[in-house]
Amino acid sequence: METTFNPDVKIRIHAPRDKVWEAITRPDIISRYLNVDQLKADWRKGSAVMYTGEVDGKQTKIRGEITEFEEGHSLSIDFPKEVGKLSFTLIDQSEPQLFNLSMHESTTLVTLNQSRAGTAKDRRRIRSNWKGALKRMKDILE
Repeated sequence: METTFNPDVKIRIHAPRDKVWEAITRPDIISRYLNVDQLKADWRKGSAVMYTGEVDGKQTKIRGEITEFEEGHSLSIDFPKEVGKLSFTLIDQSEPQLFNLSMHESTTLVTLNQSRAGTAKDRRRIRSNWKGALKRMKDILE
């Protein structure tokens, strides 16, 4: 049975928010953690986004529209129903370093949501895929 779901994936990355934002919007970085060969976007609300890459073993072009764009903070893109709505939110966080409470490390919490229809199996697969992609992003940035 298909229902609408949201995998709601979060990861804490020990990097400043501006560096994480670059990883979400720069094609040369995106291609290192997602199967994206090409990305075309001018990063403005209402603008088109075109991703070209491999999806489920097939070369695919996916076009979406930016529905929310707050530089350095949040990005939402509406894609066709088979992909759904994809949203990233970045939140600055500071965590005290061990044994030295006066020093703080720059940390960003990344929250990813993807609202789309699918089965429970789809949800598990998509959640696993996004966890892997965000982990690769974390490895690149840290």
